[in-house]
Amino acid sequence: MRRRQQALISLILAGILCAGNISSAVYAGETGIIEDELPAIAEAASTGTDSSKEVTNVESLDESGYDVWNDEAVFSVEMTEETADSYVMEDLMVDEESEEEKEYDNFMEEELSAAEDPSEEEIAAEGVCGTNVKWKLDGNGTLTIYSESDTPQPMSDYSSNGYHSDSPFYSDERIKSVIIGDNVSRIGDYAFAKCCNICSVELSGSVSEIGEIAFGECNSLSNIIIPEENNHFTFIDGVLYNKELTRLIFSMNQETVDIPDTITQIDPYAFKDCWRLTSIDIPNSVTKIGSYAFSRCDALTSITVPNSVTELGANAFSRCSALTSITISNSVTEIEPFTFWDCESLTRVVIPDSVIRIGKYAFGRCTGIKEIIPSENLKSIEEAAFGRCDGLKQFRIPESVQEIDRFAFTQCGLEEIIIPDGISVIEGNTFSYCYSLKKVFIPDTVVEIESRAFYDCKKLEKLFIPQSVQYFGDHGEVFAEYTNTTLYGYKGSCVEEYAKRYNLSFASVLYYGIVSSDEDINARVSAATIDEDDSASSAILIPYGNGITELIVAEADSSITSGEEPVEQDPIGEDNRTGRCGAEITWILDEQGVLNIKGTGDMYDYNLACSSPFYSSPLIRSVIIEEGVTSIGAFMFYSCENLESISIPDQVTK
Repeated sequence: MRRRQQALISLILAGILCAGNISSAVYAGETGIIEDELPAIAEAASTGTDSSKEVTNVESLDESGYDVWNDEAVFSVEMTEETADSYVMEDLMVDEESEEEKEYDNFMEEELSAAEDPSEEEIAAEGVCGTNVKWKLDGNGTLTIYSESDTPQPMSDYSSNGYHSDSPFYSDERIKSVIIGDNVSRIGDYAFAKCCNICSVELSGSVSEIGEIAFGECNSLSNIIIPEENNHFTFIDGVLYNKELTRLIFSMNQETVDIPDTITQIDPYAFKDCWRLTSIDIPNSVTKIGSYAFSRCDALTSITVPNSVTELGANAFSRCSALTSITISNSVTEIEPFTFWDCESLTRVVIPDSVIRIGKYAFGRCTGIKEIIPSENLKSIEEAAFGRCDGLKQFRIPESVQEIDRFAFTQCGLEEIIIPDGISVIEGNTFSYCYSLKKVFIPDTVVEIESRAFYDCKKLEKLFIPQSVQYFGDHGEVFAEYTNTTLYGYKGSCVEEYAKRYNLSFASVLYYGIVSSDEDINARVSAATIDEDDSASSAILIPYGNGITELIVAEADSSITSGEEPVEQDPIGEDNRTGRCGAEITWILDEQGVLNIKGTGDMYDYNLACSSPFYSSPLIRSVIIEEGVTSIGAFMFYSCENLESISIPDQVTK
């Protein structure tokens, strides 16, 4: 082998030297060839005595003249034509290879072959990722997706629960590059989500679709290679588009992006986690912005959503920590859930009149927000839409609102709130933990106040509850257990019954109304005390920021606390499983939730739902009424949501 290499090199030298008297050539041979094959050159290099064979330059990859990559010694030799000819003639004399040399030759050929065509042993992992679609990951971090089918096949679609995807590649840090081979038609949903070390992706011409969030949170991805024969995608200035330039699919993490004015859709997750992005102009051609499109763009300070946009996806701008201002399209009808969630620097928002619904957590945890101008056509405020808006002191709920979901304003900085006439139920935890809340106006359209609606509102000292309210939440938890709130209501009302049952402070109201001037106040106070046997009274004024002033004329010293007038029957509970619900009728509740009622005659009728001993009890699962009972009283089992069955004897007639 070494002799053949030597002869070949000599022939090359001879060919080169035919063109001129003096020339230079590179001799590349294995370690040890210098001493054995070119003693004259070695001697000349060490003594400098033969100028015609002088070694004029040594080029190597390390100091010893040894190429550590190719396992070769490298020399540049300058010689005369005569000297070169002598070496050619000498080198053409080829000896037979020894067995040792043949062994070495075979070993080297195998090594070279392995380098050009990696063996199965070098594959780090492999598997299946679709019907007729396979994958293999080599030791260098290159993932190849391929199909042996005759027709293009799609990868499988994967899903995520928000924390983990079922893709075999999910969050795999070994993957550094991806090659989508021929006959693969589609990259599946969530296929490479959170593969944080992927730097490049190469698509084949057969790829026609890329699933949702296929490269979500691939923060190191900087290059997508697309061949000319691919008619579906194009990669321009760090952004992946469809070929027609109507969809923006995915952007690299960069400071600015110029979106072409042909784009109509910004895909879900398109700019998610682009923490370098400082500004972006969305052209008027865009009609849809997908979910999470700009989520966690930490350097983005302001953005304008043009009026062409009709759909703004959930979480579109969530957790943009530096975002201070936002202009919302007046073509958007809904603010989807979590759209601006946790935008802690956002201070002011104008919601256009086109918006009729604010989704759950839409502005949740916007702790810096101080002012929100609502839509005048708003109908629904969903769960926790403004929860944890600590800086929001005032918020006017439009008269158009018909529904306010639970937790809507929990842990807000609100100081006062006026509930509009369209509301019939104040849902659970709607204003819970609003520690600064001092004033709440409840209209006479409200019929129910659910559990913990005003829980732990420490500064809410006076609250008038109209006679329309017939139902209160479970176990006296509308307010905190040790509330400072005095409830104002009329004698015989449900609120009086509720206050008695749960040992809350109550004041009997002689008159309640909305007033607008001092003269009006004096006249109404005087009228309220007529025909009251000259009983002493006190007038309470509660003014609100929009010009409404509540006037409450209450009996002096009429408040009751600590259950001064106990209810006729204690409510059912873990510690109270027996009682009476008729003159001759008793009840008992067992550990399995079976309520047994026995006796003779009619059950009591209750004027208020909250007066029934069984009102809103979660313990009752079935009811057995025994022979002898002739009627079921009004409101008897009202709001027993876990009640599954009831047995009624034939004697019951009403």
